Amino acid sequence: MVGGEHDPIAAPPQGELDSTCGLYSVINAIRLAASPYQHITKEDYEALYITLIKEIDRRWGARHVILDGMTAHQLAVLLHTSADWMARRRKPVLRWSKPYIRKKRIDATPALAAMKRHLKTGGSIITGVKLDDKDHWTIIQKITRSSLLLHDSCARKQVRLASCHIGIAPRKWEKPDFPRCATDFFRVVRK
Repeated sequence: MVGGEHDPIAAPPQGELDSTCGLYSVINAIRLAASPYQHITKEDYEALYITLIKEIDRRWGARHVILDGMTAHQLAVLLHTSADWMARRRKPVLRWSKPYIRKKRIDATPALAAMKRHLKTGGSIITGVKLDDKDHWTIIQKITRSSLLLHDSCARKQVRLASCHIGIAPRKWEKPDFPRCATDFFRVVRK
C-alpha cells in the first residue's frame, strides 16, 4: 500500500526482511515530485508499483532484487519505465537525470548547493547511503546546515552531513552513513 491514511505523501514502510528500497525510492521520488499537483491517485501508485514489480521480474528476476537489492543501473531502468508509464496515462510527465555520471571528481560545496536548488523547485533526489552496514536507496527531502533530511522507506529521518562524503562511489565503504552522491545519484522532476 502507498502512503499513510493521514499523510498523502508519507513514505510507505519497506519490509524489514527485503531489499526493495530501490523500488520504494523510485515510487517515493515520483510521489514527492508530483505531490504539489495531486494528479496521481493511490490507485495510480499501486498500478505503477505492480508495473515496476513486473519489470523487475522480467528483466532481473524479482527474487534476485528482493533479496540482493538494486544497482544504480536497475534504478535508472525503473525511472525510465515509470516515466513511460506516467506519460501513457497522461499523468505529470517525469524527467530524471544522473547529474554527476561522467564526473571524476565532485566539489561538495557546489554539489550541495545544486541539490538544495533542485529540492526548492519541487524535485526529489534519490541517493545511496550506508545504513547498519548495508547499502540503502533513499530520498533526500531537504538539506540543512548539518543534515540530509530523508523521506525514507525504512523510517530513517536524517544523516549528519559531518558523516557524509559527496563524491564518486568508492569500491569499499569507508564509514557509516556514506551517501553516494555521484554515480548513484538521481534527480527526479516534473517536466
